[in-house]
Amino acid sequence: MFYIKELFSEKFYEAVNNDSSDLSKYDHECNEIIVHEPRDEMIKICKKYLRYLEYCNLLHDEISLDNVSILFNYWLCGMLTHIYGANNTDKIITDFSALQLKWTYFDYSRINNQYYKKCKPELSMVNHHDWDKRKKLFDYEL
Repeated sequence: MFYIKELFSEKFYEAVNNDSSDLSKYDHECNEIIVHEPRDEMIKICKKYLRYLEYCNLLHDEISLDNVSILFNYWLCGMLTHIYGANNTDKIITDFSALQLKWTYFDYSRINNQYYKKCKPELSMVNHHDWDKRKKLFDYEL
């Protein structure tokens, strides 16, 4: 008999990737995002990001919030790399910046809350030539 332990990171990525109907409430904010083509893919990512922002305040303890913030940045980097390719860093950086701008204006009343600051996309967290290997290692460390 084999016992497969589901990793926390797997559960997190599954939740973030969920295409549930609640994403439509972010149409207004994300349909106006200025990004490269394929724009429709970036709009989906934007909606998932805003949903993440809305609920990141549920992570009250510092360790969980730090871990989820890193996982989210790896997820985001992976999604952008999948769309544009690993060698298209200009597009990745530009569209990552567009999401950072959404963070600023999504709920300005929370901008000074510590938990909200940790929910900001930070390319510097994952911007390494071996980011995918670091991601795999981090996924298993949790």
